[in-house]
Amino acid sequence: MTDPMQFMRDEFDKIDKEVVSLLERRFELSEKIGVYKSGLNIEVEDATREGQVLQNIARLSTDKCSANIVQIYRAILNESKKVQLAIESE
Repeated sequence: MTDPMQFMRDEFDKIDKEVVSLLERRFELSEKIGVYKSGLNIEVEDATREGQVLQNIARLSTDKCSANIVQIYRAILNESKKVQLAIESE
């Protein structure tokens, strides 16, 4: 008989692998956007776009998880801006 806790942990590990892969893709794209913005002297921070992203995320997530996911996305957006700022400072 499989230990239920171990089964759930294994599921977490599978999900974490997918999340890491997707975040890596997102940050690679952030770097490309940073290069683009830097070349055109466009500000890294775009409050309107950030608001749109957070609204989209809230709409995509279930009510039960929405606040948690939006909070996580705030952190992702902040890290994405750091990636873009690093390009700007090169």
